[in-house]
Amino acid sequence: AAVVVFVAAYFLVRPLLKDQPPAAGPLQLAVVAFVNQTGDKSHDNLRELIPDLLITKLEQSKYLRVTTLERMRDLLKQMGRTNVEVIDKDLGFELCRKDGVGLIVLGSFGKMGDMFFTDAKVYDVESKQLVTSASDKGKGAESILESQIDNIGSEITRRLLKDQRVQQPQIRVAEITTTSVDAYNYFLLGKTDYEKFYWNEARQVLEKAVSLDSTFAAAYLYLGRNYDALNDSKLRDAAYEKARKFSPKAPEKERLYIESAVAFGLERDSEKGLRLLNQMIEKYPREKYAHWSLGNYFYGRKSYNEAIAEFRQALDLDPDYGLALNGLAYAYAAVGDSLKSIECFKRYAAIIPIERSRSVSAVGTTQKEDAKFDKEEPPAYYTPYEQAP
Repeated sequence: AAVVVFVAAYFLVRPLLKDQPPAAGPLQLAVVAFVNQTGDKSHDNLRELIPDLLITKLEQSKYLRVTTLERMRDLLKQMGRTNVEVIDKDLGFELCRKDGVGLIVLGSFGKMGDMFFTDAKVYDVESKQLVTSASDKGKGAESILESQIDNIGSEITRRLLKDQRVQQPQIRVAEITTTSVDAYNYFLLGKTDYEKFYWNEARQVLEKAVSLDSTFAAAYLYLGRNYDALNDSKLRDAAYEKARKFSPKAPEKERLYIESAVAFGLERDSEKGLRLLNQMIEKYPREKYAHWSLGNYFYGRKSYNEAIAEFRQALDLDPDYGLALNGLAYAYAAVGDSLKSIECFKRYAAIIPIERSRSVSAVGTTQKEDAKFDKEEPPAYYTPYEQAP
């Protein structure tokens, strides 16, 4: 009788457990730059493209929490390592330990004839023991975006979760990003330039990205942010409108950002925007841009103490986050704390760029275009607040 009751209870409870995540919560892992083993420096762009795409793929699983490359760069800044071009194996382990990440994905890619090979290995950060691995190959560099990332990401997810009841993400990464490797390369360059305050450079490469793929929602999102930084509201709104149009094909994180930008900028619905930002922070607590955006919301409502709290949370994630330092300076000024306001302005002035970080010719402009670019005035540094006295 006891056996019968036990078996009956098992089959009654089993359906309730089917969609539950592992008891320990989401697994935390980071993906760092892949090693170029092709022997051809022209493929160095894949060192960041592959991990960025793999992060996008792995983030589709609610049972994995993946550290972004932006977060890794923020950690490097905290360590005073601002000139690191590629995160190698040893530095990757160090960054993961600093951020409390338990698993790290290291990889490489190679080429034989027109066949590209991609290999990824997952290690335990503490023991440095191999946990699992996955690899794939395909014809041409386009195969990395078309199939290899999907196959490797799905295999890593399946092996890490070790539970066939957990449904694996089925959406192809090309369907939620772009089908163009070149467009994605320009997008990555634009993101990096935008975060470094090189808005003229960012504008050029992001415009190139959407010219190669007119449905690239995330590229339109960053292009809209960039136009906003250059104080061009007309182009900003047009970019956000495009981002909204193609947002159904964007990854969840970018989709939330797009919806909040549209709510604040186009719909003028601040309550909806606030709701979306809070949803973003709940799902992605280490998104510094979300905390900065929320700080802007509170500043606009003259809730200066709440604004200060959000700006400080953004700076906890990245102590040299210029937008947050700028916002915090104005918020301190608004509550009458002039000493802290001046301190923040000084820190902000110390990190804004005084010269270009790279030549745009590195990403494919002609000599004529590059000469035109050299004559451009440096960008006017953006503030979303009133003019400083």
